[in-house]
Amino acid sequence: MDESWLRFRDDLSNALRAFVGGDAGPYKALWSRSADTSIMGAFGGYNRGWDDIARRLDWAAAQYRDGVYDRFEVLADVAGTDLAYLTWREQISSAGVDGQMLVRRRRGTQIHRREGSHWRIIHQHSDPLVEVRAP
Repeated sequence: MDESWLRFRDDLSNALRAFVGGDAGPYKALWSRSADTSIMGAFGGYNRGWDDIARRLDWAAAQYRDGVYDRFEVLADVAGTDLAYLTWREQISSAGVDGQMLVRRRRGTQIHRREGSHWRIIHQHSDPLVEVRAP
């Protein structure tokens, strides 16, 4: 794999750990500033364009209140010349509204684009990981 992609993956891992600890800064630094950037986050809703996404990420990081990653399992990791994607399962523990520990299990997908010499996140979709069940 391309060295810049491997570096990005390391940066992403560190940024996600900071994010669930309440610090959105390192994670925000990995996002594209383009108008076509979008997010469909696990807390619901969606945002498009960097200004809306930046506000969303600040808000989401604040919701974790000193959370920790219990597990981050990559399911797919594909990087081409200019586009890449990751899919994963994660488990995050953090304090809930009442102070009790809350465990969140999620699935996620990110799409990345090379912008200059750096990889940037251009889309993320994550939602609760639920068991398979009939509709």
